[in-house]
Amino acid sequence: MKRLLVLFFLTLMMSGSPGRSAAAAEVTFYVDNLRSCAGFTPCFTTIQGAVDAAGPDTAIEVFPGVYREAVRVFAKTGLELRPHGAVGPVIAAPAASSALQIIQSPGARVSGFIVEAPDGVGIGVAGGASVSPTVEDNFIRSAGGLRFNAVDGCVARRNTVAGGSLYGGGGRQCVLEDNVVEGNISFDESGTCGARNNIVRGNLVSGGDIGFSGRCTENNLIESNRVDGGGIDLQGSIGVANLIRTNLVRGGVLSLHGNVAHNTIEGNFVSGSPTDGIRVAKYVSMGPNTIQRNTTVDNAVCDINEILPPFTPPNVWLENRYKTKCGDAETGTAAAVWP
Repeated sequence: MKRLLVLFFLTLMMSGSPGRSAAAAEVTFYVDNLRSCAGFTPCFTTIQGAVDAAGPDTAIEVFPGVYREAVRVFAKTGLELRPHGAVGPVIAAPAASSALQIIQSPGARVSGFIVEAPDGVGIGVAGGASVSPTVEDNFIRSAGGLRFNAVDGCVARRNTVAGGSLYGGGGRQCVLEDNVVEGNISFDESGTCGARNNIVRGNLVSGGDIGFSGRCTENNLIESNRVDGGGIDLQGSIGVANLIRTNLVRGGVLSLHGNVAHNTIEGNFVSGSPTDGIRVAKYVSMGPNTIQRNTTVDNAVCDINEILPPFTPPNVWLENRYKTKCGDAETGTAAAVWP
């Protein structure tokens, strides 16, 4: 945990105060619970007080300190929360509370905070009107992590999520990039069609999985992530045209299963799984998936495994490196066995 905090502060100091410049906002408010905002006005003693007073396109700059409050942003268009200076202030939630909730607030932006919520969500963004929120360069230590619910166009970048998970809900066109997550990264939409056209790239996930599930899991990119002690799992009642490539998975299975077709698993390295390395199991009559140029070795059961019901079109396996295989994997297709 101390190591994660050190990495967070080094990143923050090198990048300066994150977020858009003050000139991009029409109004700037200030928050300081120790002094008087160094003479800047308007000055508030709580973050919630500044949020309540803010109009559209307001930037709220928070001076360094510990703010013991549960902040709720509701129906605030273009609101930005950022530090005043390079040192991130702390939002410490009271018992049984979430630290920061953003609801129905288009274009909201939160950057550069340390967020603590032992009993709740660190940062939660929700509501159909909360389009295009940006959460970046935060250190979040909480039970519930960082969560987006029914939000399109979300961006989560360079956050450290220590505990809980990074949850994309049924989002569309979201980008989850360069985060450090102690837990899971997941998208899950069981109601209306969601989890489409998202990018999950360059994240470090430890002790958890990267997972997509639910209806209409389509056209997502899972790329260049490192997963330690977990795997990558994509399933769905409709799971098509997703691309899983150049990921490093150590200690878990890379799995594709359910009503899945026309997905591509390419250029990944998988090892150390307690079960299979790469496993593909699709329902009857679903179209083929392509599994190519992967390396999978030193897994407890099978390095590659394909499970097909009778009369199901086979998948395409090409130029994979492995030692052991099970089921229908590579049957009838070009095989490149580890020498």
